[in-house]
Amino acid sequence: MARTVPSVFQMGRALLGLLEFFDWHQIAFLYTNDEKRQKCLYISEQLQAAKMGTSLVYNYIDEIKGTVTDEAIDSFLNAVKTKARIVVACFDKDTDKRRFMLHAHDKEMTTDEYVYILPDYVPRENSETLWKDLSEANQTDGRDVDAKKAFHTALVLEFETIAESKLYSFKSEIPKRMQEPPFKCTTDFSCPDDLYGSSYSPYMHDSMYLYAKALNKTMSVAPNQIRNGTFIRENCAMTFEGISGEVVINEAGDRLPNFRFEGFNPDGFREHFGMIRTSKENGRMLELNEPYTTTSMWAERGGQRPLAVPICGFTGKQCPVSFIQANLALVAAVSMVFFLLILLLIFAVVYMIYSRIQHKRLENSLWKIDNYDLVEVDSAKSLASSDQSVKTTSTTHSIPSIFRKRATKQGRYNFYYRKRELVAVCKHHTVCQFTTDDEAEFRAMRALNHENINQFHGLSKDLTGNMSVWKACTRGSLSDVFDKDTISLDWFFKFSLIRDIFEGMEYIHKSMLGVHGKLTSKSCLVNDRWQVRLSDYGLSRIRSHEKLLPKDKLWTAPELFDSNSQLKRPTPSVDIYSFAILCSEIITATDAYASFKNDDNMTDDEIVYRVVKGERPPFRPVVNLPQKSDVNPTMVNLIRDCWSEKPEDRPSMRTIRNILKGMRLGKNSSLMDHVMSMMEKYAGSLEQEVAERTKALLEEQKKSDILLYRMLPRLVADKLKAGQSIPPELFEQVTIMFSDIVGFTKLASQSSPLQVVSMLNELCTLFDGVIDEHDVYKVETIGDGYLVVSGLPNRNGDVHAREIADMSLAFQRSVRTFKILHLPDETVQLRIGIHSGPVVAGVIGQTMPRYCLFGDSVNTSSRMESHGKPAHIHISAEANEYLAADYLTESRGEIIIKGKGVMQTYWLRSRKSKQEEKYGCD
Repeated sequence: MARTVPSVFQMGRALLGLLEFFDWHQIAFLYTNDEKRQKCLYISEQLQAAKMGTSLVYNYIDEIKGTVTDEAIDSFLNAVKTKARIVVACFDKDTDKRRFMLHAHDKEMTTDEYVYILPDYVPRENSETLWKDLSEANQTDGRDVDAKKAFHTALVLEFETIAESKLYSFKSEIPKRMQEPPFKCTTDFSCPDDLYGSSYSPYMHDSMYLYAKALNKTMSVAPNQIRNGTFIRENCAMTFEGISGEVVINEAGDRLPNFRFEGFNPDGFREHFGMIRTSKENGRMLELNEPYTTTSMWAERGGQRPLAVPICGFTGKQCPVSFIQANLALVAAVSMVFFLLILLLIFAVVYMIYSRIQHKRLENSLWKIDNYDLVEVDSAKSLASSDQSVKTTSTTHSIPSIFRKRATKQGRYNFYYRKRELVAVCKHHTVCQFTTDDEAEFRAMRALNHENINQFHGLSKDLTGNMSVWKACTRGSLSDVFDKDTISLDWFFKFSLIRDIFEGMEYIHKSMLGVHGKLTSKSCLVNDRWQVRLSDYGLSRIRSHEKLLPKDKLWTAPELFDSNSQLKRPTPSVDIYSFAILCSEIITATDAYASFKNDDNMTDDEIVYRVVKGERPPFRPVVNLPQKSDVNPTMVNLIRDCWSEKPEDRPSMRTIRNILKGMRLGKNSSLMDHVMSMMEKYAGSLEQEVAERTKALLEEQKKSDILLYRMLPRLVADKLKAGQSIPPELFEQVTIMFSDIVGFTKLASQSSPLQVVSMLNELCTLFDGVIDEHDVYKVETIGDGYLVVSGLPNRNGDVHAREIADMSLAFQRSVRTFKILHLPDETVQLRIGIHSGPVVAGVIGQTMPRYCLFGDSVNTSSRMESHGKPAHIHISAEANEYLAADYLTESRGEIIIKGKGVMQTYWLRSRKSKQEEKYGCD
């Protein structure tokens, strides 16, 4: 015997599986007993049997016999309120389920803490029938909305069947088939459209289908046993898909049904959460449907699964005491210690950060140099005073002439004293905003310490840009060394220079800088011990804003240039290329590409263009050694490898070191000893050169003295040469002469500019010859006029008037015979004015200083000239007093002089000892 109708016992197992899956081990159970169907009574008995040996506990259980009254429901709910939150309520009638849930809603027992599980055998075809009042329209209670909210906390557990549409189609087909053979049930039978088969008809179909499959199985195994019921029942254990759903028959002939449990969404429609397969063993029966999880199915409850026992108990007064509340004193003490530790940790972190910031500030302050710390040395006067002041200290510094020459040429390097130390300052006409990476680079530059690295002092800012401050090396750069023709570099010397460059370059590559990037013969400085020190490294941000001159690109690797001739970021292989160019300069003792510049007259731009173009073979400096050269041939091969076109073809630093190590010379003597021996060898040539240059210097000094004496009085010039100041000096009596060429404007208009200059030059030469014969000083020449004085700067008693008078008479005589070559018919006439009186004389200005006269006597003398007549010498009464005894003068009478009023003036005619001569007209 086998059953296709699910047994009540399996409902008990399904309920237990659902409760165990959600860890609900304490429940309240209510069931009805109408003494007719007794469906819920069987479910109660089977759940009681299924929970044997499990942890499931009934906190409260009640049975309602007969009619379900409101009082019975309220009595149960009142008891449950303080005893359970998971309630299993089984009702024989669906209307009682709705009434029960409404009572729970009225008692505010439909919160998120409560779950009501409603088990039933027969699945509902309409999901709304549980919470809707299906009474007549005029008899409804109007509480469907409350019922919908209440059922939101309910779970329904029912048998799993096929889809309702298929089941309905099957039931509708049964009355129609009953009228067909073999039943032919047509007597007093009609088949209306709303008539369909019983709810047990699917099970009836599945039982017949089960019998047929068991019979077929029996016939295939033992055909003679088809009438043996026991044998057929043993073949009923199988699984197939029937009208009532999946049919699983066990060995005992009982059906192991599948149950579905569903909930209600806020709109009142069911949501199929999962399935319980009783055919599986306990603990593995429940399967959640996708996409539901143990969290998402409780999404309307905040994603939290309701607990069988609330955290604070059923009364809300049993909240567990936290560890903090139970051990308040201990927690307070631990908290205080922890707080103190946190404070100490925060303090330690803050102190570390503060210390690091202060350390960085201190390191940054070391490379930040104030302009006031730099004392510029840019003139002979400041050089002398600075040298004198520095010599008073323990160390004496001086600035080599090659450095001053270099600074003058390039206009980029200036020399300063910083803390009594001579430094070289490079001007960068760029204003940059430095980042923390830049400051870290400056700190790393200042921290470099190597005998072949020139010390970086720091940066100084002014309004026009930044200035990098470096240690000054007394012998200048390699370029300066090559410019000295008196120094002959042998292989020992050259190899020492090459080795120093490599050592410095290798040190930079191993430092934080990683690369020099700007190696040239001018960035390789030589100190007083003939040791090469690399300079101009780092400063990457400043360098990126500077435009590289064509002559500085001669050492730059071709891969650094892109199509726009802009420099890319350098790499160590770039330094190796520059190292090769430097080595070629050293072994040839000439500048890079000197042969192309001298022989082919190539410019720097043309050389760079051919290098960047990538010719085959590459365009590089010519390294031709004479037959008797002492240079190691391996060095030439190394140079050619180092300036290869492709960076990957150039040797590494380790390879270069090994090659140089193989070329190392003896260690018995140092470079300094070698240089000293060289210096002794060339001492003779140096002495001869010094003597020749001293002689040339004396010749030039004589020429400059002659020129200076023509510009300034000898007495004044000698004082200036001696470094003495020339204060203004009052001369009580001197005689001043102004002269002017009459009609010079007319003569100039008839002449070309060159003819005017030629005419003036001949006249000035004539007059200067006259001046040299008298004790007078020519103050200045103003166009065609002369200003001459006697009696200063050398006082000559009372003869100053006679000296000026003799000179003026000589001027008039000389112009009488002067001929203008391009205007032979024209004559030159002078208008001369003379006055005697006091003046103040002094040197004015530092650039092109002038010896100037100040006083009313100068103005009066000028008025004598301007109010005179052509070919006449007009003198004042003061001058006449000096000349009346020895010279023939003629009174002009009183005339009005501009700015002076009425003055008595005279004409100077000649000396009395000579035959009287008249010049000009009366």
